[in-house]
Amino acid sequence: REEHAQEKTAQQQAKINELENTVASVAVGRSELLDDLVTEKERRQEAVDSHLNYLETVRQEKTGLLKEIEFLKTRCQAESDKAERKVAILAKALADLESLELAVKDREQQLAETEIHHEKTMAELRDQHRKELEELHQEKERLLRDKEEQYQSIIDKLQTDVANAEMEQAG
Repeated sequence: REEHAQEKTAQQQAKINELENTVASVAVGRSELLDDLVTEKERRQEAVDSHLNYLETVRQEKTGLLKEIEFLKTRCQAESDKAERKVAILAKALADLESLELAVKDREQQLAETEIHHEKTMAELRDQHRKELEELHQEKERLLRDKEEQYQSIIDKLQTDVANAEMEQAG
């Protein structure tokens, strides 16, 4: 009987050790998943930063084009004052400038739409990340509660079995 009780106690201890190893493995897996989520968030942030750099470059190009347009307008007016024969050339240059202004305005509109889309996308990404993190946290808490309840139930049963085995040995 004593050997049987010791064997049963050893088996129960092995089960407890196995459950503790499982808990540690689940914790490591959860940690790795959270690390992966953080890495993905950083990757997305880098993409957003790259896009913002692109938008800044476009803004700088726009400023350069506007300065160039102003320079060309001034130059065209001076050429017009100098000679009548250059009127045709200046008219074409002015038409080109107007076309450039329309292109710039079109580009400004595109930039504005891109910025609005970017802001909306960023808000959606932030909201999505927040929701995902909340869901992960809730899932983690639920899993931990479930495991604690399971382990407590197993420990209670093992303690009962040990107590019964001790009573058998004593009896």
